[in-house]
Amino acid sequence: MKHDSQRVLLPVLLIAFGGFGSQPIAAAELPDCPGHIGSLELPMDCICTKEARRIRPFNIQGCEVYAWWSNICMAAVHAGVTTRDGGPIRIEQQEPKSEYIGCLRNNMFSNDMHNSDLPSFVIVPIEDN
Repeated sequence: MKHDSQRVLLPVLLIAFGGFGSQPIAAAELPDCPGHIGSLELPMDCICTKEARRIRPFNIQGCEVYAWWSNICMAAVHAGVTTRDGGPIRIEQQEPKSEYIGCLRNNMFSNDMHNSDLPSFVIVPIEDN
């Protein structure tokens, strides 16, 4: 026969620590990531979803540093910050680059972009607090 304290302990632990394999509570409060940075105020924290990878644009330009028109969540997968299933990310603005060279990362090709003066961005993991 189980002791009453054993029946109560597991649910209390699950509530206190967020359940089995769940994301941190703060991540649940983040907005979904947009398709590209456009005129966003950066840095920005957001959640990449499988659906967000399907928002136009469908491609990425650059390697590690991405052109502003690149799909944010595809860039996050390319950079290795999230998986194809998604997750929380931080988008940080970089200085404009005149040229972006594509590369193969995490089984994804990115494209080259030449003669650009548009803003750039990087994707970084969100640090645990």
